[in-house]
Amino acid sequence: MQDARSPAALLVPFSRTRQGEFPISINWIFSEPMASLHGDLNPHIHGQSAVAHLLRSTAWTASSVSEVPEQDPYWSPALLVTLNLILGSPVPMQLLWGPNLLVFYNDAFSAQLGTKHPAALGQPAAKVWKETWHLVEDSLNRTLRTGTNVDEKNAHIPIDRNGAIEDSFWDYSYSPIYESDGSIGGVLNISHDVTKKVLAQQELKNSDARSERILRSIGDAVIVTDMETRVTRMNGVAEELTGWSEAEAAGQSLPAVFRIVNETTRREVESPAEKVKRLGKIVGLANHTVLLRRDGTEVRIDDSAAPIIDDDGRFTGIVLVFHDVTEKKQAEEALIRSEKLAAVGRLAASIAHEINNPLESVTNLLYLARRSEKDEELYEYLDMADRELRRVSAITNQTLRFHKQSTNPTEVTCEELIESVLSIHQGRIINSHVKVEKQKRSSARVKCFDGEIRQVLSNLLGNAIDAMHPDGGRLILRSRTRTDWRTGRPGLAIVIADTGKGMSPQTLLKAFEPFYTTKGIGGTGLGLWISREILERHQGTIVIRSSEAPGNSGTTVSFFLPFEAVTR
Repeated sequence: MQDARSPAALLVPFSRTRQGEFPISINWIFSEPMASLHGDLNPHIHGQSAVAHLLRSTAWTASSVSEVPEQDPYWSPALLVTLNLILGSPVPMQLLWGPNLLVFYNDAFSAQLGTKHPAALGQPAAKVWKETWHLVEDSLNRTLRTGTNVDEKNAHIPIDRNGAIEDSFWDYSYSPIYESDGSIGGVLNISHDVTKKVLAQQELKNSDARSERILRSIGDAVIVTDMETRVTRMNGVAEELTGWSEAEAAGQSLPAVFRIVNETTRREVESPAEKVKRLGKIVGLANHTVLLRRDGTEVRIDDSAAPIIDDDGRFTGIVLVFHDVTEKKQAEEALIRSEKLAAVGRLAASIAHEINNPLESVTNLLYLARRSEKDEELYEYLDMADRELRRVSAITNQTLRFHKQSTNPTEVTCEELIESVLSIHQGRIINSHVKVEKQKRSSARVKCFDGEIRQVLSNLLGNAIDAMHPDGGRLILRSRTRTDWRTGRPGLAIVIADTGKGMSPQTLLKAFEPFYTTKGIGGTGLGLWISREILERHQGTIVIRSSEAPGNSGTTVSFFLPFEAVTR
């Protein structure tokens, strides 16, 4: 006689045959469900799934499925209907039957059991799921006793699938299975392993948290946009510089939050986001950019923008980085003013020499004129004195142009620019035994701030003369019209070449660094740096090439100036 407490005895809570039940004249054993295979021993199990074949072809012995061991076993119709339903479903399902919640399942669920399959068939759930039983026992028993439905999402349930406990996450539900008399015979469990999804979400959340911490720790202002250039994120520095909080800026177009104009033209600059979308690469905006804050105040900034590309190479947004350079620009402007005054000071000796010669001539001519008895000689002496005085006046005017700043650009020719600077350096040219050669002079007029361009020419000519002092050499001045291949803008190209000692590669690399000089206490190290700054304000460029090769040494400096300089 079967022990009434055995799993098989508890499988179906019926004590007698009822109309509509399916008689099964076989015995079930739960300790060895695969003990013998003799074809279809249970014809009421249907379907072609692997688990269905197991249930049909396994001889279960040593116990009965009914509560009364002496009687022939009978399976409940609810059990058979539900079991046949889940066996044909592609959705992972588990059927837990009777007071001991005996385990049945389909093929899809067997994959979740790992090495527990097929031994788990017909075993109590507390035995099959012993490592997680403390997590699910209460809710399972509540469903079995009261019919309460349970629906869990992303539940953390560690399970032993292959001999080791694995962290796993599940979406699952418990639903009661009712008998014809209204009693609850078991629980239907539908489960989905969502471990990969949950871990991916956690990693994304952690990644977002890391990126947020990084964003907040960056010293520069950062704004992130989506592919439609709407603001999605910004850090505290960006909030401070723009005057927008992240909450207020979220969803706004970038030009509304990051409104920028050119410092000189006061015209709005192309949105960096649009520029990145157009070029598809990292971009730096034009120098001398001014950010108009939300309250109308201005901040001078340097900035760059870059595309955000996902793992599939798709453009998903833009990151903009910028910082306040107001103090830096003010310091640079102060240096430029200081260097301009210093340049005039360095020219003072040459100018004094140039002025002294014609003044001595005027003194001598006036002396001769006073003693002349012939009118023709008198007028000739006075004419000569007048020419010398005009020369003094020209030198004085050229000198004044070096510190006299115009508020508007003027049109000048290359000839006017070069000759005015050469006249001031004439004494140094002679004393250094330098021969000046002028080649291919362009007569085109260029619109610029002529005082600033004269300062550039003076710096470059002075460097060339110093490089050839005292042994002398050739100073070559060339000019021509050309087009900047990067912007397509036409302009004037001026080349200043010397046959001096040249610069080493190390010196050439540092040539434009402020305060770097090879002239000792005689140099400030600001000439080339300021020259480049001036040319950049005119949207021009400057390039230096140099050689120390014996017999072929020298330096060539070329700069380009657009015909139409920006208006300030």
